[in-house]
Amino acid sequence: MLSVPVSAEHSLYFKNGEVTDNSLYANIKELIIPLIEENYFRQYKVHVDCYVDEKEKVIVKKVHKIMDIVRIGKEDFQIPFSTYMNKIPGKNIEELYKITKCICDGEDITEKISDKIRHRDVSVGEEETMEVKFSVEHNFALKRGLNRIEVCTETIVPIWDNVYAHTITIPCQRYSSNYSVHNADYEVIGYGFAFDDPNHKDKIDRVIYKDRYDDCFKIRFENWTLPTR
Repeated sequence: MLSVPVSAEHSLYFKNGEVTDNSLYANIKELIIPLIEENYFRQYKVHVDCYVDEKEKVIVKKVHKIMDIVRIGKEDFQIPFSTYMNKIPGKNIEELYKITKCICDGEDITEKISDKIRHRDVSVGEEETMEVKFSVEHNFALKRGLNRIEVCTETIVPIWDNVYAHTITIPCQRYSSNYSVHNADYEVIGYGFAFDDPNHKDKIDRVIYKDRYDDCFKIRFENWTLPTR
């Protein structure tokens, strides 16, 4: 991920304002220019509640996402509803991944989105492990300006599947992620890709904020973040 200074905000998305020759924007402008006409997140908030069931040997994750999207480009927008899940003996495939809420600008479209969930067996990695890929294809018709999409999902994974990753797909002005584990025997460790280098701690503090509580890890980027390609 890449963080863009506040001073580059107008140049990045509204094409006005001066940019100094030694600024970050000037150095990577050839990479940024193709993104100027695209939609972007004004803010993206993710909250994950993680419940460890040692008796059933599973972890239940309840994920709540709020996306404030500014449309300055295409009307159609697709959220990447796509995830790979491990099969669990005794659990039906449909139990592994559910969309429990989906609201677009105040309109509840949960049932419409849930009906579009598809799954298929796939081989993953060098060892070709068989997993189940869940996906949803849905075009959100965005209005000009600010739009809000809220999505809640619930997944069930084996107890050994203890890694969670999240990425953005379009530029984001402000990003935050909270991850809670409701089990005192477990600890959460998290980081922001490319910025969690202890050798450059002075620089990290300028772009990323991390808070650690008893059962919750919080990470947030207060400035522009670009998606990895």
